[in-house]
Amino acid sequence: PSALFSFDVRVRNTIALALKSNARPAAYATRLHRWFDDARGSLFEDLRYAEFQRSLWRHRIPKIGSSALLSGFERLLSGSDMTAGASIPKKPTKHVLHFKQTAYNWLNYCRTLPPCFDQQGTPTGQTMFSRLHFEDARTCKLAIALANGKLMFCFWAAIGDDFHVTTSNFADFPLDLSALPAETRQTVLRTVPRLEKAMSEAVQFKRNAGKNVGNYNLALCRDVTDVTDQLFLDAAKAPDLWDELELYYAQTVRTDFSAASKP
Repeated sequence: PSALFSFDVRVRNTIALALKSNARPAAYATRLHRWFDDARGSLFEDLRYAEFQRSLWRHRIPKIGSSALLSGFERLLSGSDMTAGASIPKKPTKHVLHFKQTAYNWLNYCRTLPPCFDQQGTPTGQTMFSRLHFEDARTCKLAIALANGKLMFCFWAAIGDDFHVTTSNFADFPLDLSALPAETRQTVLRTVPRLEKAMSEAVQFKRNAGKNVGNYNLALCRDVTDVTDQLFLDAAKAPDLWDELELYYAQTVRTDFSAASKP
């Protein structure tokens, strides 16, 4: 909501500090910071650093300042070589999950694209969406539940650039959908119709290039995604991560979602 330097500089900023030393090499990071202008005076004194293992994050810098959340994600990252990407086949299939290629306060993964209208109110094609493919409909449904929750959002906020959404953001998530316990799979699958109904009732429109471009506001669907997120954490034997995820989410999302705009 506020800017680090000038409001004319509309870019994300990273400040890197380094020390040449003979001591054991170590890397520390802070969380992704978004703030309102009245917090500027305490911005730097409130920084909290946490050590991370560079190899587990593929030498990326995870924007997380909580040792508990970092260690939780690193436990998942070190637990298996299989990730969500294991469910993505090499060739396209008919089981498609669309995803918005930009994001801010939520990620948008959907089987049906949100509506979009031209200047005359006529339905027209969406833009800035890409695709993930899956071998079967069940895996595609599991993926939509995982991808739209706080769990995936926090992972994206940690490893992404705070704007673009890529295939690798989903594929690198440390959870193999095919390895989920049968009971977890069935419970999540039963929840997906509720999620998609909630999404259809939370369409938000933004004027862009003369068009009313629709987007599913997943921030209004958290009563559903919170349920599936906790199921995924239980399956990953990491239920203790939930409170840390809630805190990170609250620190990152700085917008009022009391209403979605209509076309």
